[in-house]
Amino acid sequence: MKWSNLFKNHAHKIIVALILVVIVVTNFQTGKFVMGFDNISPYFGIQPILAKTFDNSARHFVSFNPLVLITPVFSFMRLVGIPPWLISQLFLFGSLIMGVLGAARLTESFLIRDKSRGRLGYTLGGLFYLTTLFTYWVFNQPNFLFVAAYASIPWTIRYLSQIISVKIGRKTVLSYFRNTSLANKLLHLLVLILFLQTSLNLTAFVTYTFSIIVISVVVSKKVHYNVALKRALLFGGIFFLSWFTLLQLELLVSGNFIFVGSLFLDHITELKGNQLTDTITEGIRSSGYLRGGIVNTILFAGSWMEAHDTTNTLLLQSYTLYNKTAVQIMGLIPFIAGMGSLAFLRNGMRNKKLIIGLVAIMILGIFISSRLFLSITEHLPYINIALRWNASKFWPLTVIPLAILPSITIVRIYNRINFKGLLLAAVLALQLLYISPILKGDLFSELLVNRLPDRYLLLAESLNNQYKDMRVFYLPTPQIIYMYRYEWGYFGSDFLGYMTNGNLESRGVVSYFYNVDEYNSVEEYFAKCELEKIKNVDLIIFDTSLDQDNNCSYSGGNEPLLINL
Repeated sequence: MKWSNLFKNHAHKIIVALILVVIVVTNFQTGKFVMGFDNISPYFGIQPILAKTFDNSARHFVSFNPLVLITPVFSFMRLVGIPPWLISQLFLFGSLIMGVLGAARLTESFLIRDKSRGRLGYTLGGLFYLTTLFTYWVFNQPNFLFVAAYASIPWTIRYLSQIISVKIGRKTVLSYFRNTSLANKLLHLLVLILFLQTSLNLTAFVTYTFSIIVISVVVSKKVHYNVALKRALLFGGIFFLSWFTLLQLELLVSGNFIFVGSLFLDHITELKGNQLTDTITEGIRSSGYLRGGIVNTILFAGSWMEAHDTTNTLLLQSYTLYNKTAVQIMGLIPFIAGMGSLAFLRNGMRNKKLIIGLVAIMILGIFISSRLFLSITEHLPYINIALRWNASKFWPLTVIPLAILPSITIVRIYNRINFKGLLLAAVLALQLLYISPILKGDLFSELLVNRLPDRYLLLAESLNNQYKDMRVFYLPTPQIIYMYRYEWGYFGSDFLGYMTNGNLESRGVVSYFYNVDEYNSVEEYFAKCELEKIKNVDLIIFDTSLDQDNNCSYSGGNEPLLINL
């Protein structure tokens, strides 16, 4: 009897948990490292991150600083014996679970008028957040900051909407935090740390904050829009001021008496003047135009589906499946159900505010993510670069409403029909069928899941100790912009740089992305085995996994030291 009551009272959570357990079990890769297509790999320890963050480089401070808060957690995990490959998967699966539960709790809070509605909203909100190509996009070719955003943004919206709904004077914001449990305080802290990881890309950080504020204003309760907006902007301003203050204090403690704002301006200027920026922008925009139609935009079936390696192998193994018309129609069900929520506007002012606001936000998100918006911003200075991959910057405007709105529709229909179980079974079956490849173990692209050879870990140890004062070049150059195709299976950007303590420009592995001309000149002489012509380089690492044809050898003299990896 007790077990039956337990299931009855918690069935909404058990269903979501079982789905997540299946995904974790079928996609877990023992002994294998999951690294992203556009790679950030801070799983190897805190020293490499700290060394790069405080090396007097504006670019490195802005680019690596967000990792300073979360890398100590990974370092502690390493300290207790958890290997990097497992840390990478714990982060990915943990973020998946956290994001889905956040969307579930967010949706539940709007349907909590009675327990049955709230519980149903929990299951449906988590289900719709999980079962879109957005989830596939985030984890099939995982990028560290997008994974962190997936986990933190639903919770951030929930917390901000609660805070701005507090009646100032009767229940202050401070009392809101005082009255919450220790576990909830720790969850708040985790959400904050994860969201700050999105500042790895300043444009994403700003657009995500904008999206969070807009959505939080719409879903806030017991306050008018103008009051909610003022409060949201106030807390947003406090958040940015606190963040800037924290960064400035970090600089002062590290002995750098530089204004943090100037570092951001320098960083933006460097990106604008980078030789690869125009090439990358042109490629991303071209693919955005190719797959920026209305249906693909709604489905989040954008240019990421077309990504392939140097052998023209698609990274998404299920590409053919998701291009089928029948599957695309199935994927449109959440959007159709979400628009159907407009039929329930007569059910009270609160529902009107929520439904109309979220529908407007969803339409705005679809517009901004479309090829039409790309064409409008194509010739705008800085904007055309910052928003070249528009869907990745404004996804909350589309994805969050696509979790909440269809849940509202189904709950309303559920309350008006007799065959309730059949309705829920059909919704669950259709959505799970849509992500069946993920349930079968296809969450990560097979090109990004590999056993990391031990020689890279040993080399990193040598670079951090024996060769720590040397100027190092890593050859050969990437095959596509800054992407490598390794013979042991991996395709993606540099990961060795995240394992070394040195400044990427003076010691440690030199980054191809930021040193194109110098890097290519070294590569040219090395390819001809004219090592004596390579100047100001102490050590060359030639990765034979990338090119087996080169037979340069060290013969003494003034040539740089050569290591064949």
